[in-house]
Amino acid sequence: MPIVICRSCGQANLARMMVGGRCPECREASAELVPISIAAAMLSVSIATVRRLVTSGRLPASRMATGKGWRRFRIADLEDFLEDCRSDSP
Repeated sequence: MPIVICRSCGQANLARMMVGGRCPECREASAELVPISIAAAMLSVSIATVRRLVTSGRLPASRMATGKGWRRFRIADLEDFLEDCRSDSP
């Protein structure tokens, strides 16, 4: 079984244990949901930009309430988005 390095913590793990390049411990820690203001700060963009990214389908979000519905973001999704942006830029 091949060994893969976790992109979050740098630990070596069996490839079958890795999902999205993260070990089980890092996936569990990054499952925490954060509000749109924290997501915007993590991405260094405005709240309006985060809303546009969600609307365009580039950034996944969860609605946590009925009615208006507060958006919440998984830290892992935000980190994945940042990683994708870094790999796209020259």
